[in-house]
Amino acid sequence: MDAYSVLTTIGTFLLKITERWILIFLHTFDKDVIWITLPVYITWFFTHYFQEKKETSFGNAATNGTIAIWVALDWIRQMVTRLGINPIKLGLAVFLIIYGIWITIEAIRAKPVAKYLGRINELAYFQLTLTPIMYNKIPLDFLSIMAIIFYFPIFYLLTSWLFKVLPEPYYMKQEEEKEFYSFGPSDWNVYGGQDQTFIPA
Repeated sequence: MDAYSVLTTIGTFLLKITERWILIFLHTFDKDVIWITLPVYITWFFTHYFQEKKETSFGNAATNGTIAIWVALDWIRQMVTRLGINPIKLGLAVFLIIYGIWITIEAIRAKPVAKYLGRINELAYFQLTLTPIMYNKIPLDFLSIMAIIFYFPIFYLLTSWLFKVLPEPYYMKQEEEKEFYSFGPSDWNVYGGQDQTFIPA
């Protein structure tokens, strides 16, 4: 196989996984899917913008873990009530439930690992991309798995950049101003033996 054939094969494969990835996200807006994906979209945006833009708190991690549990339980409900049991899909749902429980418990225990493994960006991505597959909108095959894995770092970097360039929430600016104008005893000016706090003009 010559270089042209190799490049053509790679290009065709990349085109296929790109098409599959786009289809996955388009199906998150299907009328019977969006009732579970829309809350994930909303939670992802507001949590990332208003909290995780600065840092992930233990409260955020616990909430993100709880949402993951809820989404996985819905996957199982769909399989039991109308879609039929698929062992692989059931295993993914059970894994997400266990993962969500673990993250929630670690966040309650104030373990630092919860702040890293309970971030909304990662959890929301896999919940959104797997839900159309769980609903039988997209086949669970090699192409879907590769599309989800291949585009994860691209999605992560793009969304991280997007939230970085967005203007900071108003409350963050207020907190920064309070920190800037807050002075302890060591920062006071002493005139004539009397402490006087600095008051900005």
